Amino acid sequence: MDAKDIKFSVVLPCYNVEKYIAECLDSLVNQTYPNLEIICVNDGSTDGTLQVIESYIAKDNRIQVVTQHNQGLGQTRTNGMQYATGDYIAFFDPDDWVELNTFEKLAEYIKQHEPTVVRFEYRLYFEETQSYENIDIARRSVKRIGIDLTKVDSYSWQEMKNVLIHGKSSACDKVYKLSFLRENDLKFPAHRYGEDVAFYRELLFTVDRIHLCHECFYNYRRHSKSLSNAKVKLDKTFLLEQIAMTERILEKHNLMERLQKEFVRYKLRFIYELEKGTDAEFKQQFMIEAKKYLSKCEYMQLLSRIYFNAFVRNIFKIETKYQSTAKTQVTLFGFKFVI
Repeated sequence: MDAKDIKFSVVLPCYNVEKYIAECLDSLVNQTYPNLEIICVNDGSTDGTLQVIESYIAKDNRIQVVTQHNQGLGQTRTNGMQYATGDYIAFFDPDDWVELNTFEKLAEYIKQHEPTVVRFEYRLYFEETQSYENIDIARRSVKRIGIDLTKVDSYSWQEMKNVLIHGKSSACDKVYKLSFLRENDLKFPAHRYGEDVAFYRELLFTVDRIHLCHECFYNYRRHSKSLSNAKVKLDKTFLLEQIAMTERILEKHNLMERLQKEFVRYKLRFIYELEKGTDAEFKQQFMIEAKKYLSKCEYMQLLSRIYFNAFVRNIFKIETKYQSTAKTQVTLFGFKFVI
C-alpha cells in the first residue's frame, strides 16, 4: 500500500465543547495529508457544539456527525468506531488539537513499519497560563514501566514491570489498525471514568507489540472543566468497579495466576488513591464497599497505609501542578500554602 492510499478515521466524542471544537477541527481539515474522515459523535450536547460541527460539514465533506443521547466518553468512542471506514483509526478529544503534519508523518511511518498500533508523543497545554509542557517520556518510562521508550521502536506488556499499576495510557496518543480492533472485538467500556485504562489493558494483552513514532503530534489541553482533570470530591464508590473490570480482563487472557501478586498490589494502590481523594462524609461508606474487594490481610495492609500516610502528609507534603495549574501546594504541620 502506498503511503497516500492509507485512510485514517478520526473519532471525536463531542459533549458541550462549543468553545474548543473549532480549533480541533481546524487542525484536522487543514492537515497536509488529506486522506482522512472525521466522525463527530454529538453526545447529547446542550450548548452550540452541534451548530459548530454543522458549519464545518457545510465546507468539508470529510466530516460527518452522529447525534445520540448522552452516553459518556467510552461508549461514545465505541459508537463512533462503527461508522469508521479507514485503514487506521484515531480517538481524539475535541478540546485538544494535533499538528498539521500529523497524518502525513504517520502515513510514512505506517508504510515503513506496517504496525498494528502506533503510539506518538504529546505535550500538555495549560489553558490558565497558556503554557506548554513536554512530557518526559524517558524518565516516566524507565521509573514506571522499566523501559526507556525513547530508545526502543516498540514494546510489549511482557517487557513491562508493574503492568497493572503503571500500564496506563491515553487513547488519544495512538492510531490503531481498524481491522485489528474489530477482529478482536476491542471496544471502550461504557464507564464514565477510566475507560482509557480498560481499553489500553485489553489492547496490551491482545496486540503483539505497540510501535513508537518518536515525534510529538498531540496537544492535550488541561483546564478546569476537563473530565480527566476534575476531582470527584463526592462518592467515589462507583470507581471501584474498575477492580472487577481488571479482574475480568486478566481472567479473559488467562493471566490471573501469573499476575496474582501484581493484581493485589494494584488493588491496594488503587483503593488507597481513591480513598485519599474522597470527601470526608463519604469515606466510611467507601471503605465498606472497598472491603468487598479485599481479603482480611489485604484490608489490614490498606488501613495501615492510609493512617500512616495521612499522618505523614499532615507534617509535610509538596503537590506540584496543583489543581492542574503551574502552582504548588505545600503542607507544613497541617497548614497549606499555595505558591
